[in-house]
Amino acid sequence: MLKKIVSCVLVLLVLSLPMAYAENTNLETPGSGSTAKWSYTSSTKTILSISSAGKATCTGSLIGYQGTTTGVDIFLYLERYINGSWSTYPSGSWYQYFPTYQGVLSATIYVTSGYNYRLRASYYANSGSNWENISSCSQTVYY
Repeated sequence: MLKKIVSCVLVLLVLSLPMAYAENTNLETPGSGSTAKWSYTSSTKTILSISSAGKATCTGSLIGYQGTTTGVDIFLYLERYINGSWSTYPSGSWYQYFPTYQGVLSATIYVTSGYNYRLRASYYANSGSNWENISSCSQTVYY
């Protein structure tokens, strides 16, 4: 379990490197599913559930501050652990922009049994020309 947590943290750190110049760029502890408060973000949730039939429901949400947060971008990536590393599941990435202070992106996809899965999310909260990025991983789910 510790190896998985360390792997998720390393992936998130690598993914955040190009964003190092961004205002208030932060990383969330993997697997916690929700975040602390930032300048333009009140909370986020990154949730993965997989039914007994293999239907994966992937949900990411961000709630900003009404009157401060002017837009929300949500990127979701369903990842499968295979051959010792995490990789994006085929057709398992989604994006949506919300021109308001909050947004919820939800998608479903059927997955193959016998693997560990997680949902990785990248959230951007905007306030005029300023923005912050928050990255998050869901709990790992075996199906």
